[in-house]
Amino acid sequence: MSVSGAAKIMVGHSRLCDRGYFLTGIGECEAKLRSARAFFYEAAEAAWDSLLKGNTVSVVENTMLRLSASNAARTGAEIVQHCYRIAGMGVISKDNPMQRYLRDAMVVTQHAAVADLTFESAGRVLAGLDAPRGYP
Repeated sequence: MSVSGAAKIMVGHSRLCDRGYFLTGIGECEAKLRSARAFFYEAAEAAWDSLLKGNTVSVVENTMLRLSASNAARTGAEIVQHCYRIAGMGVISKDNPMQRYLRDAMVVTQHAAVADLTFESAGRVLAGLDAPRGYP
């Protein structure tokens, strides 16, 4: 992002990296990315710790694994979309790597493993209701 941030969008205008919305967007995206990543690793470590102790992964641990993965996919896509919006006109070029990043981020959100049903199932488990049928 730093390369696009240093570019001028139009002659006589300030660089993207000198604009508040760009810098704020970079900060927000970094915070969202690190939060999603921390949740994912926290859930993975909890499940791994259970396995190392010889236990099976509990319904709650499995729910957190699935929820954190779905959250990471959704958050990652939102971050890339936000970066695409604030990066300026250069990203519309077919040769700009942001085109591929945007497509790749959106493809992940289409996978069944990170579908909206994961959030509903997690809500059921977190509310103390029975896990949906077929839900490990």
